[in-house]
Amino acid sequence: MGAKTKAAEDPAGGLDTIAPTEAPVTVGDIPCRVKRLRMRELMKLVRVSTTGLGDGLARLDFNAEAKEFGQQLFGMAIVGIPEAEDEFVELVQALVEPVDPRHLRI
Repeated sequence: MGAKTKAAEDPAGGLDTIAPTEAPVTVGDIPCRVKRLRMRELMKLVRVSTTGLGDGLARLDFNAEAKEFGQQLFGMAIVGIPEAEDEFVELVQALVEPVDPRHLRI
């Protein structure tokens, strides 16, 4: 009938899959899997990165030399990211799930 859409071809059901495979990890003694990074999770990652930067972005000198700009941005990230604790927890909850659903806590 018609051509398959990207969503129909994606076994994870996401439109824009960034990382193609899942990865096994152990958290404590609980076997878990790190899910594929799709657009929604990528946006959560961006939120972690930008939450702590807020006002600092307005003070960035976008006309600075690349090295100086990179140093400014890195310095802001070091100071700002710890302020994004809630956003980081949301990201981890979105990406990591136990293999056995009995270990799932909501």
